[in-house]
Amino acid sequence: MCHIASPSCSGSFFFWVILQSLSAYPAPERSTIMLFSQWALLLTVWMLRVEVSSFNLDTQNVMNLRGEAGTLFGFSMAMHHQLKPSDERVLLIGAPRAKALPKHNANVSGGLYRCKFTTQSDDCERISVDIKDHREKQWLGVRVRSQGRGGKVVTCAHRYQDWSFDNRRLLGRCFVMEQDLTLMTDGASTRTICKNREPEKHKFGYCQQGVSVAFSKDNKYLVYGAPGAYDWTGIVHMEPVNDFSLETYETGDYNQPQQKLISVDISSLLGFAVDTGMNLMKKGELNVVAGAPRSNYSGEVLLLRPEENAESRNLKAEYILQGPGLASSFGYDLAVLDLNGDGWDDLVVGAPEFSNKSMDEDVGGAVYVYINQPKGQRWKQIKPVCLYGKRESMFGLAVAHIGDINQDGYQDFAVSAPNEDTGRGRVYIYHGSAAEFHQKPEVLDAGVPSIKSFGYSLAGNMDIDDNGYPDLAVGSLSDSVQIYRLDVSYIHKIIDSCDITAQSCFTYTAQTPTYNHKLRISYTLKADTLRIERGLHSRVVFVNPEAAQGYQELSEGKQECIQTQLRLLGNIQDKLTSIFISLSISLPSNNPKQTIRNLPGLEPVLNALQEHVTFRNAGCGTDNICQSNLQLKYRFCTRDQQQDKCDPLAMGNDIPVISPGDKNVALEVTVTNKGGEDAHQSQLFVTFPEFLQLSSFELKKSTQDQVNFNPNENKTQAEFQLGNPFKRDSELFFGGEVKDLKAMKSEDDIGSLVQYKFRISNVGRPLKSFGSVVLNIQWPNATKEGKRLLYLVQNLQIKDHRENIIHCMPADAINPLRITKVVPSGDIKLKNDHLLTCADDLRCVAIKCPLEAVDSTTDVVFHARLWNNTFLEVQFSLNYLDIVLDAFLTLNATLQNIGMQPSDIKVKLTVFRERKPALFSRVPWWVILLSILTALSFLILWRFYFFLHRSKKVFFFFVFCVFLFLFLCCLNKMLRINN
Repeated sequence: MCHIASPSCSGSFFFWVILQSLSAYPAPERSTIMLFSQWALLLTVWMLRVEVSSFNLDTQNVMNLRGEAGTLFGFSMAMHHQLKPSDERVLLIGAPRAKALPKHNANVSGGLYRCKFTTQSDDCERISVDIKDHREKQWLGVRVRSQGRGGKVVTCAHRYQDWSFDNRRLLGRCFVMEQDLTLMTDGASTRTICKNREPEKHKFGYCQQGVSVAFSKDNKYLVYGAPGAYDWTGIVHMEPVNDFSLETYETGDYNQPQQKLISVDISSLLGFAVDTGMNLMKKGELNVVAGAPRSNYSGEVLLLRPEENAESRNLKAEYILQGPGLASSFGYDLAVLDLNGDGWDDLVVGAPEFSNKSMDEDVGGAVYVYINQPKGQRWKQIKPVCLYGKRESMFGLAVAHIGDINQDGYQDFAVSAPNEDTGRGRVYIYHGSAAEFHQKPEVLDAGVPSIKSFGYSLAGNMDIDDNGYPDLAVGSLSDSVQIYRLDVSYIHKIIDSCDITAQSCFTYTAQTPTYNHKLRISYTLKADTLRIERGLHSRVVFVNPEAAQGYQELSEGKQECIQTQLRLLGNIQDKLTSIFISLSISLPSNNPKQTIRNLPGLEPVLNALQEHVTFRNAGCGTDNICQSNLQLKYRFCTRDQQQDKCDPLAMGNDIPVISPGDKNVALEVTVTNKGGEDAHQSQLFVTFPEFLQLSSFELKKSTQDQVNFNPNENKTQAEFQLGNPFKRDSELFFGGEVKDLKAMKSEDDIGSLVQYKFRISNVGRPLKSFGSVVLNIQWPNATKEGKRLLYLVQNLQIKDHRENIIHCMPADAINPLRITKVVPSGDIKLKNDHLLTCADDLRCVAIKCPLEAVDSTTDVVFHARLWNNTFLEVQFSLNYLDIVLDAFLTLNATLQNIGMQPSDIKVKLTVFRERKPALFSRVPWWVILLSILTALSFLILWRFYFFLHRSKKVFFFFVFCVFLFLFLCCLNKMLRINN
């Protein structure tokens, strides 16, 4: 089900592309060569791999916070940054078994504490959540979450009981507070989603709301887990934070609740853990991730999407991830974050009760890391990376997104193992990277023998000491919390990063002079928006992702500014186009009911602003436009590994000839940029035929740090990262006997496969609905005599970047014969020229592919077969032919001021005659037997010849010669038939 990803390495090689014909070696020698190559590669990787390991968290000066004994102080935590009445960073700590306050009518109710970051271990104050209701053993503080900078706070009590009926109902409830931890007005603080609903056990009588809770990533919704609903099937409930004009959603449908709509069975505990993401399945779409640790006997995780129609408000399960191992509690905790910086949210899932006796070492818990794929539509095909804990350690009981603690531009996460080390507990920290994440973790110990179950809860992803780096808080079951701050002096810079400061300033003016109310706005910053819209990776990341969105209060006529830090990622390819940073603002509705009643409605103000960061290219001249002069030279040669040289191959009619005795055939490629300016994002694509296997490649010493090599799995294609796009003409070999259509039962009988790929990119402004683009192709279908040339065999249905299907016309151009009719044979005469075009020698079909509004990049792929019979029947003395295909774009615009630059291209396909080496066929057994019998007959006749009379010898000799001649003719005829 899962795999362990290997660490990425980089090395330096000599720029040779080695093509090794393994068939030239005997089997034992071939095996030895392959084994030696593998060990040489491993040795090279080991020699070139350099690990830089550093631990940024200060383990010497740990801040300790302690609560009253037996209160479970630290059971849950959240870092919070309030802006009013004063700018202050605090740690919110839940103690679900704390004694009730004196004014509360209860003994043990649980509590919420607000702790400052000082050296005093008891610098915490109790927050009074004053509710006139039954509070006994409600476990207030079982969960606490913060909305972020200047946002709201929610805390829950999942054992809250409702005494309004004869029987007690275990509903659970949550409280939403302002950023200063005061209750919201108009009764909007108390949230009890199962109140006034069917009280039965198989309905909503034992919801236990608040076992898990999370703010949505867009800060508009609150997501609750209620694992006790529907006989502990569980539900996930999503409702607005304060803008009640938004809809409410729920698994099983909020408007018309139906248990059958929930994708898990009873006793699954759906909602035991919840989190949200905005880039899980579609960019900018809100999705909910919920754990059901008892579903299907091992645990499952559901990826939910809000589904809305005229009557339904359902959270529908789009994907279900299944956990391995019986009773592993897969989905006990989970976290959504972007580990590899590709702009798509990844998923970390804990399974603390996983065990496997068949493994080399007993394991006690596991964590599964799902690295999202582009477009987020392949969750079922993703093989997670598995991390295992030690025996009985409960590894994965808590997982948390902790921000970028090592400041390498990638997000990190922490995993707890509270039962490890005989119950003392440990915390493991994993760092994100461009290649998924680093599997070698950093380890935290409590350092205090009295602390038990260290790591039972985790909180991070916020800078608490205001030094610009995120910190980590670790809770336990010993009524204590340890806070680890990042020690800047331990940071090892791996790359020279570039920090960018984006300053956003806001102000508003009122037409009425007496209007001086404070205005609260919501803002969102997005970086490298143009690349993200085209489906590419962003080149910058926010140092603190939470700072990319938030709230700001404005006074009339007074300007307020915020600064947001961004960091440029290392090893970026695109250093030419600007980095656009967009800012969108809106006016949130704090109390729509009061607004509608007393004031005219305020429409949300949406104002998208953009600034950009421009790269300064010293090698591109004063106009900042690179005028490069890329040139390519290549030659085939035989590689002498002993003397490190390459001897050119023999040439036949200006074509390299590869003999069976040539063991190491190399393709030497030289790319130069003499007299030109810097060439960015250049690439070299090489395609190899199947009979020449790609063995290895080397780089010259002067280019070791400039070229990256990426072959495909079957070593038939290779991509070299050099700079700006550069492609070679394709080459194709043909051969085989001539077949009529009746003998062609499959596409392979037609001839070799040819693939044309056209990539259309819009680097200007989006067309949207103002125009559409059509791809026009003059397809070389046949020769002048009607002989088929390039036969289209695959349906021309392609998809653009939005997965919209594009239909090319005419449809009857695809496989029109259905391989049922015989093409009439005849002599074909082509002019004695290398080049065949639609204008002179070919019959071409006009194909049109409407691309509609091209706002990004679209790939159009054509699959065809080279009609082998035509080239085998044609009589021409050339060794190769060039077939030219014409393609161009046309624009259909509704406005006259929309234009497009000319885009005509010619694609050349070179077709070679196949050179077959001389082969010796095996002689049939009957030929050998007949030859032996004939030889014996001749021998007997020859011996009988000496006993004849002299007058009869002449006649006998004549008959003997005629018989021998007829025998040789028959033998030659039979051998021809056999071959």
